[in-house]
Amino acid sequence: ILSVSITTLAAYAFSRFRFAGRQNMLKAILLIQVFPGLLAMIAVFTLITQFGNIIPAIGLDTHTGLILVYLGGAMGVNIWLMKGFFDTIPRAIDESAMVDG
Repeated sequence: ILSVSITTLAAYAFSRFRFAGRQNMLKAILLIQVFPGLLAMIAVFTLITQFGNIIPAIGLDTHTGLILVYLGGAMGVNIWLMKGFFDTIPRAIDESAMVDG
């Protein structure tokens, strides 16, 4: 549920709003997804271990740490897919929804 809600908000922002750095962020998301998850395994392990030293609730062998790893791993693909979906919806529907309330 957390992944879907965060992804939906980010994808809507990337699709509908024009802001500085938008294209670079989209390219970075796409570039990160090109590399397999196996390459990031050591970095993620080290990062979660260091977080566990600072905040034990986010460290290894915790549900929160596992949730954060899964959330971060799926976020890029989900944002890209949902942005593509939001791009297919005409802006006129958004405008008419604002007028109708």
